Amino acid sequence: MTNSNVDTIPKKRILLEEVYRLAYKYEQEHHCCSQCTIAALQEVFQIKSDEVFSASFALGGRVS
Repeated sequence: MTNSNVDTIPKKRILLEEVYRLAYKYEQEHHCCSQCTIAALQEVFQIKSDEVFSASFALGGRVS
């Protein structure tokens, strides 16, 4: 019996590494870590929501 979760671990890791890479790049360019993280998640998982992106601004710690 094959455990399907084991088969997807490398795929999940690749997706999360891509999210990390994009979020880091966006944060270096735009300086709002919460929105950069949301933007990276939305891009990688193709789940765009302008409302979630806008609301995430309030989660930022400080402006550089």
